[in-house]
Amino acid sequence: MKTIINPILPGFHPDPSIIRVEEDYYIAVSTFEWFPGVCIYHSRDLQNWELIARPLERTGQLDMRGNDASGGVFAPCLSYDQGTYYLVYSNVRTHWYEFMDCQNYLVTAKDIKGPWSDPVYLHSAGFDSSLFHDTDGKKYLVGLIRHYRKDRIQKIFLQEYDDKEKRLIGKLKEIYAGSGISIPEGPHLYKKGGYYYLLTAEGGTEYGHAVTMARSRNIEGPYELHPGNPLLNAKNLIFSPHSAAQTREAVINMATMCVEGCKAVCAGQKWKMVANPKVYDHEKWKNK
Repeated sequence: MKTIINPILPGFHPDPSIIRVEEDYYIAVSTFEWFPGVCIYHSRDLQNWELIARPLERTGQLDMRGNDASGGVFAPCLSYDQGTYYLVYSNVRTHWYEFMDCQNYLVTAKDIKGPWSDPVYLHSAGFDSSLFHDTDGKKYLVGLIRHYRKDRIQKIFLQEYDDKEKRLIGKLKEIYAGSGISIPEGPHLYKKGGYYYLLTAEGGTEYGHAVTMARSRNIEGPYELHPGNPLLNAKNLIFSPHSAAQTREAVINMATMCVEGCKAVCAGQKWKMVANPKVYDHEKWKNK
């Protein structure tokens, strides 16, 4: 793989979600209170990117009237399965106060450039949801849920999604409480070698931000922590003269997919490609 010169996307491109479909790479990023919602970029070499779609272009898909500042679209999750593109996103109306008010939706398209469907309502438990396509054909939504009566404890939940009925089915199950750093969010599931790997962000989006990993043979858990957690963190950068920039550069990884041995990481308002840590190293898990 050739050397990638960073940043690959300068400027305002937060909460990246990246996928590969055959020879094409696509990145979806948050747009918060700006409309149309979500920017999707295309590349064939991971270096040169072109804006090709703004999928949430109708108020029927994204109505942000009355939203707080810095609300709107949080952490879109772009995925692909069996000829269809899936985009999960949150419309956050407020998150500054004791209670969050946010709705989560799913739109689909046969062509990445659109047209994109009317939204399917998913839930209002929290933001940062993502869709996982299992090898047996089932689909699952993972997201965060906050318990307001329990000191605002935040956990990761799992629920099956029925693609034919266009709705969540079965019982919502809390599968992960985090590594102990605090407030797990931004969950993404991967499957490799018979294990389900759960990647989450923890510690908030400031100086304590971190990325952690857990795995399980069963999608519902229990999940065991990676012995090298946190895989990325900003805790030791606080006293650096460039700490604010380095903090975001190192760990804002809310919507990440593994692509050809690299990770795409949001560096504040920029994108960087960095070496993919060996999160699937079975010897490290076994010898923890």
